[in-house]
Amino acid sequence: MQNEKRLAVQIDYDVLRAVHLRRRAGKNPTSYEIERLTAVPHQRMRDRLGELNDAGFMSLDLNLTERGYTFIQDIAKIVPVLKRYGYWRED
Repeated sequence: MQNEKRLAVQIDYDVLRAVHLRRRAGKNPTSYEIERLTAVPHQRMRDRLGELNDAGFMSLDLNLTERGYTFIQDIAKIVPVLKRYGYWRED
């Protein structure tokens, strides 16, 4: 499965994790920073941020909700399995 696009769930995980890491570093994340950190183009990032907001994972001002933090924790548990079978793309 090499050289394939990332799964949507991986993009969501990467976006939420990038927002979390910026906040944990004491910085306010911007959509540009998140685009750069996750390698997601501008229009696609706007779409993803809207979808993450609609799903209740984050607010429009890039603050994770409790649901967003739970999602990160749950996905982190299955990443090793996805990697083992070649479904998780590493940059």
